[in-house]
Amino acid sequence: GSPASAATLTVSTLDFSLPAGDDGWCTLYEAVASANTDTASGALAGECAAGLDDDTIVFSAATPATYFLLYGPLVITDGLTIVGPGADRLTLDAQGFHRIFVYSPTDILGAPTFDLGGMTLSGGEAVGDHNGFGLGSGGAPLTQYGSTLLHDLVVRDNLAQDQGAGVYSASRLTVERSTFDGNSNRGPILFSGGGGAISHNSSYDLTIRDSTFVDNLALTDSASGALFDPHGGA
Repeated sequence: GSPASAATLTVSTLDFSLPAGDDGWCTLYEAVASANTDTASGALAGECAAGLDDDTIVFSAATPATYFLLYGPLVITDGLTIVGPGADRLTLDAQGFHRIFVYSPTDILGAPTFDLGGMTLSGGEAVGDHNGFGLGSGGAPLTQYGSTLLHDLVVRDNLAQDQGAGVYSASRLTVERSTFDGNSNRGPILFSGGGGAISHNSSYDLTIRDSTFVDNLALTDSASGALFDPHGGA
């Protein structure tokens, strides 16, 4: 898609107890679904608008806030930009039940991009084959295909059974101005158990700028706690 065909979807509430419904609010789950399906979340005023293509999600809800992900990971199937209010203003917390984001675009030939910034990602867990997206990798974002840009994030206290507790990427990946703190792998199941913060299992480019890695763990003797990049995409 082109910028002219994109929609801006505004999350108006961070009340994590609200299920999807035609209630006059636009939740984060509903905004992601509207972007994926190009349909409005309801008929009432205040619901999420219909997505178009390569949409942007922004937040008008009051912050600081912690948004507990009670209904599973946020699964993104199209190009999408999510503009958070700041890592000190918004935390997405999966409470150790599942991943936080899964980016798996359906149109892989269109080179879609997932652009995520301005929030803290905490409590993501990829243990076992959660929701059918890979075996135990990618506790916070799991990204497949296309390109991923992660910036101005704090990614902390996420867990993976195999690799990439903070981020597991099988796509082109750029990380800027972000902090990875206290992410850990139980390791290894299928692969190396490496990359407590980031595992980039792709021959596409990996770029990391102005980012900090603190106390990330990979619980194997030979694996890196910060970064695992077996294809040398950096």
